[in-house]
Amino acid sequence: MGPFTKLGKIFDLNRPFDMWLIDKVFRKSGNKDRKDAVKYPDGFINVDAPYDRKHHAARYSFTQCPNAEFAKKHDLLHVLPLLCNSDFFGIGEIHGQLIRCGTCGNSDVCDYMVVGSSNPIAQRYETVTDEGGFLVSRRKYEDNQ
Repeated sequence: MGPFTKLGKIFDLNRPFDMWLIDKVFRKSGNKDRKDAVKYPDGFINVDAPYDRKHHAARYSFTQCPNAEFAKKHDLLHVLPLLCNSDFFGIGEIHGQLIRCGTCGNSDVCDYMVVGSSNPIAQRYETVTDEGGFLVSRRKYEDNQ
């Protein structure tokens, strides 16, 4: 995670431009995944959503993850949280918060919403560990937004 720590010294997801830029990076990665899926159909399938300018939020999801499929096939789901949970740390190092309710290991989809750590949306969620050892986001309270 050293590269994320170094990146966090100059990159801050609480700044609108940096959030917009990370969305572009995610989108480019998703486009590559979709092209690769034609050649490698068992690879990652990444679906992105339009950048939420109003809330400065980047959203995307994986509907297929080869890591999760391998873990399921070989009865290694207990190891998968080691890979998946690191996403929370990486995003945190660049002053963001990952809001993810499930992964391909404990849900049908691995969903990502990334916001700056001081974004009001971040305050609505807490990160907890589910019964499988996965870090997941849960709403702290309901509101009208």
